[in-house]
Amino acid sequence: MKYSPSLMSMDLLKLEEGIKFFDSNAHMLHVDIMDGHFVKNITMSPLFIKQIRALTTLPIEAHLMMTDPEVLIESCVDAGADYITIHVEATNGSAIRIIDMIQQKYGKKAGIAVNPETPLADFEILLEYVDLINFMAIDPGFPGTRFVSKVLDKVSATNKIRAENNYSYEIQIDGSIGPDNYRDVAASGPDYIIAGEPTLYNLDPTLSQAWEKMLVYMTP
Repeated sequence: MKYSPSLMSMDLLKLEEGIKFFDSNAHMLHVDIMDGHFVKNITMSPLFIKQIRALTTLPIEAHLMMTDPEVLIESCVDAGADYITIHVEATNGSAIRIIDMIQQKYGKKAGIAVNPETPLADFEILLEYVDLINFMAIDPGFPGTRFVSKVLDKVSATNKIRAENNYSYEIQIDGSIGPDNYRDVAASGPDYIIAGEPTLYNLDPTLSQAWEKMLVYMTP
């Protein structure tokens, strides 16, 4: 299993210390950018990506929880993002064009994010084009809320589709993952866990200790 810490949940007063720790322990960094419209909260920006880019060699994912993600794609690329993830719910009718833009114009990895209630049929047509799928197991923008276990069925299904078609996308699951549900999450077959508050930060005030505790409950 690979781990991508959600940076919106970290102690930003210890940003440099935290990023340097993740640089030696994590596999990717997850930056949530919210517009206050697609989701009600507002977090982070391309400027934040630029600041952490100087501190890490890890790939950075910009998760655009936005009604119009196109307006920030170029800024995120210029800031140093390696993956740009858009929500399928916000891009119906333009998703393939945006995916092509991310991959071909900017030379970056293109991801799609999927809300818990969005059925597989709504995005299955995109699977052959994308590099990454982020399955939200909670309502986007509200960390620590109810884990929606039915999302694991979609994770398993896209794992099967990947194997049957020799696709190469990576699968993430994002939201309220912890000791009570990790075994079921792992069994569904994601490549990445997005480590947020219940997964990591709430385990201990000290980041290194929280990380060790996370690894303990995630060890088979």
